[in-house]
Amino acid sequence: RLLPQHFPPYTIDNLPQLDRIPKDNQFHNSLSYGFHMGRRVIPGVKARLDRKHAQGKILFGISGRPNTSTWLYGSYCQRRDAELPLDKLIFRPRGISGTVSKAVAIKENNIRRFADDDLRVILYLADLFPDKDFDYIMGNPTNIPVNPEELAKRPNIRVVPIDSWMNPDFE
Repeated sequence: RLLPQHFPPYTIDNLPQLDRIPKDNQFHNSLSYGFHMGRRVIPGVKARLDRKHAQGKILFGISGRPNTSTWLYGSYCQRRDAELPLDKLIFRPRGISGTVSKAVAIKENNIRRFADDDLRVILYLADLFPDKDFDYIMGNPTNIPVNPEELAKRPNIRVVPIDSWMNPDFE
């Protein structure tokens, strides 16, 4: 069962203006940083992004990672090492939830389709942006099962197994 997540009651019109200038802090969660920097790109992601980039699509990496020099450096190194053709990386400003930061990035950059592996984020964003499309990517061991009734209320969400999302014929 999906536990309720308490996100701020924003609408498209009252999303906050965010300062995305990196802010350094002396402390960072080294356990979280170590985990994330140890993550590798899911097989097939690079090929999918390469295809989209070749089609002329502008590709954004919208992350819930904090906007500090430590996280920026680590994330840019990961992107470089994986040779991901991302046109822009967007990080979470200090004091803002990753979900709200993603919502603002979608609005500011007029992103039409967004994919994430966190169902709570997808549900929130799909409600906030009923005119945009969202892919809930299933394939992570921590994925939350989908309630069909919740999806029926949100026709702008597709549930996509990771294998399908990586398929070259999948749009």
